[in-house]
Amino acid sequence: MPVPPGILSQFERALREGRFAQAITHAERAVALSPADAIAMDMLRAALYGAGRYAEALTQARAVVELIPEHAGSWASLGFVLARLGKHVDAAGAFERAGSLDGATPGHAIERITALIHAGLLAEAEIAARGAITRFGPLPDLVFRLSTSLCEQGRTTEAAAELSAALFSDPANVQLALTQCSIGVYSDSISPDALSAMHRNFGRILSQSLTELTRPPTGSRVEPRTADGASGAIAPAARVNGRPGRGAGGRVRVGIISSDFRAHSVAWFSRGVLCGLDRGRFETRVYSTSARADTITARLQEATTAAGGVWIQSAGLSATDLRQRLLTDRIDLLLDLNGLTEGGCWEVLARRAAPVQCSFLGYPHTTGLASVDYRLVDERTDPREPRVDAWHVERLIRVDGGFLCYRPPDAAELPAAARRADPGADRDAEGAIVFGSFNRLAKVSPRCKRVWANVLLRVPGSRLVIKSGTLVSAGAGQRVINDFVSLGVEASRIEIRAGAASVFDHLSQYTDLDIALDTFPYAGTTTTCEALLMGVPVVSLAPPPSRGGTHAHRVGLSLLSQVGLADLAPDDDIAFVEVAAALASDTTRRRELRTTLRSRLLESPLCDERLYGVRLSDALWTAWNDSTQRTPTPSLPA
Repeated sequence: MPVPPGILSQFERALREGRFAQAITHAERAVALSPADAIAMDMLRAALYGAGRYAEALTQARAVVELIPEHAGSWASLGFVLARLGKHVDAAGAFERAGSLDGATPGHAIERITALIHAGLLAEAEIAARGAITRFGPLPDLVFRLSTSLCEQGRTTEAAAELSAALFSDPANVQLALTQCSIGVYSDSISPDALSAMHRNFGRILSQSLTELTRPPTGSRVEPRTADGASGAIAPAARVNGRPGRGAGGRVRVGIISSDFRAHSVAWFSRGVLCGLDRGRFETRVYSTSARADTITARLQEATTAAGGVWIQSAGLSATDLRQRLLTDRIDLLLDLNGLTEGGCWEVLARRAAPVQCSFLGYPHTTGLASVDYRLVDERTDPREPRVDAWHVERLIRVDGGFLCYRPPDAAELPAAARRADPGADRDAEGAIVFGSFNRLAKVSPRCKRVWANVLLRVPGSRLVIKSGTLVSAGAGQRVINDFVSLGVEASRIEIRAGAASVFDHLSQYTDLDIALDTFPYAGTTTTCEALLMGVPVVSLAPPPSRGGTHAHRVGLSLLSQVGLADLAPDDDIAFVEVAAALASDTTRRRELRTTLRSRLLESPLCDERLYGVRLSDALWTAWNDSTQRTPTPSLPA
């Protein structure tokens, strides 16, 4: 018998209102009445999925496709559950099947490509994206995924070209403008001035789209709004200078927001931010917007609470609801750790959710948003030069000593830094050096490959290990090898590795390396700290701003300077080769670094959370109290 209308109505209402336990009860009643009915089973699948019971939802989704194997929507539902469980290859197969049936939509193709990208099957994702564009046309979601698949293969120039062409046809598209920025930071063919212009263009397009979206009907009366946030509008930074905050005792209430408080590179640098602020001046409220929680999330939440902060799980909130939560909580200073990365809250920032808004840590460039008042950097990443300030919409505040604080993995996840033995080869003999890079393949630009090839040619017999989670695809790895062969390096000297199963296994692989080579123009951050932790020196390219050195380019200099290795951050390509070759030939120095680098790192300012808390507190205090001549930026309508 079909599902009774009354049960179906109650189920749909409970699901719509997020009452998943009740939705499950209604769905179970439907299944009990109609045990072989696909609709009843799919009701239970949807309710279990909403409740986060993904393994059980998977059982129901598979049962549904067995009952109605020619229904595209059923295969798509199965794909969503598989993707949530991290079974991305299987999810791609489910979405592919959905796309082959009657009722297929561009959305099925989009989700298939997404799953392939998450699985690291980049060459396959590129083929699927090009096929979908041929079938459905250059939809922004498809162009975005095509460009992402190209970027993650290190083909940033091609990715940028695809985005430019799409934007030419659809110049007001927010998603395309955003993706052009987030991929542009990887490109070695875009000048700093052009990259800055891209970000400003994104800010303009986003602001315009939000204004049009929220513009009241013609003839309607807009009510005046107060300046304290109670009614939705917020006074910009210039109007609150010198005032006490809205926390207890006049403390400044800081909201820290990110989708990356989990197993993500940002998490290794966020503990000092969450826990280190001066409790005499600041209150801390942390807003985690990721639906994915893991052991890292639990550790950060525990540390935040222990430091007197408040942890607020904010996953699933719309931009409007999240902004309203921040307004209700009367946040004085909003510290955004995403920027223009996946999961970012740029709409919240654009509508202004706090009197002072700062960008920090998670993104290496300006947000392009006039409503973001400050960006926290340091003297080495962003020297005090007019051109550097001009690249940013925000005012730059330079954190004394360094803008990052690294929190190493726990001892149980930390292998010894001793060099692995290699029977039959003396690793310290001339010609036996192993260079390596464990950065994302997207960061290995064509210029990077050219310079690295020159290093290999300069050090006879040396090898290069390139490890990236996106090198699961054999096609992507072979393309990298072919690029080096075209530069005169034998294929046998290039070793390709995919991702590791655990932090311990990932770190253990650093012991195969003698010297790490940093990427450019987007330098490594977590990977540089990991290499130093494992006793592996890093050579990083840090050109001055006058020669194109942006923040992303110069992070390596900031990190290496704090452990006394600024000499390993040369300022041009030729010097990079010279420094790497000299270190390769200096057996004594490499042996000394192998045994001392871990302690040097752990005892350096880069890992000193107490000192960092003082420096960061001073920087935020400056942001709160600074007297600025900037034109006040009104908030956009809610």
